[in-house]
This record gives sequence, structure tokens and C-alpha cells, in this order.
Amino acid sequence: MFSFFRLFKKSEFKSVIQTMRGYRNIKSKDNLDIIHKLKKEICQTKLRVHLLNHNKLIFLNLDTKKVELILRQFLISRLLGLDFNKNILKIFSKNDFFEFSYPLPYEWLIQIHKKG
Repeated sequence: MFSFFRLFKKSEFKSVIQTMRGYRNIKSKDNLDIIHKLKKEICQTKLRVHLLNHNKLIFLNLDTKKVELILRQFLISRLLGLDFNKNILKIFSKNDFFEFSYPLPYEWLIQIHKKG
């Protein structure tokens, strides 16, 4: 008999179990929109672009506001996808907030810790 769980390695299986447990915890608390709210708050959080030394070379003398918007949109499209959702669900799989290890800008990590 073929088993679906044989497709996963042990480490992948543990990750899937943690993700599903986090989803069940969120669903039992009737709080399924928390990931969407968190992403919305992160998207509205501005980044500190003035710390970049080479923004004149990269962005060709654009406004600081435009540079910040360009960087924020790029990071949102690259970092806040399915893997981000899985990591957030893993946080909710446990009762206590473990160290969230995901490559995000400092300002966004502060937003996540405020929600946690």
C-alpha cells in the first residue's frame, strides 16, 4: 500500500506537521486572517533607506521616497510569499514564541515581534 507520508523525508515531514499544527491552532482560535493582517502591517512599514551608501549609484539620483518604495516593493515580492506563511504558521504551532529566523529587514522584524 502506498503512503503519502513516504514521499517526505523526516525533516520535511516534521516541517509539514508543524505547519499543519499552527494552522489548526489559528483555526481553533478563529483567527485565520492573522497572517493577512500581519502582511498588511509589514507592507505599510517604511524602511530606513538613508542608511544605504550606494543608493546614488544604484537608483540614479532618485528621491529617497521613491527609492524606499522601490526597495519595499521588491522585498515584498521576494520575501513575503509562501515560505513566509509557512514560517508564521510554525510560530503558531507552539504555545511560546520561538526565534523567528527568516530574512527580513529590521523594521519588519520589529512588527512581527510586536504581534507575537
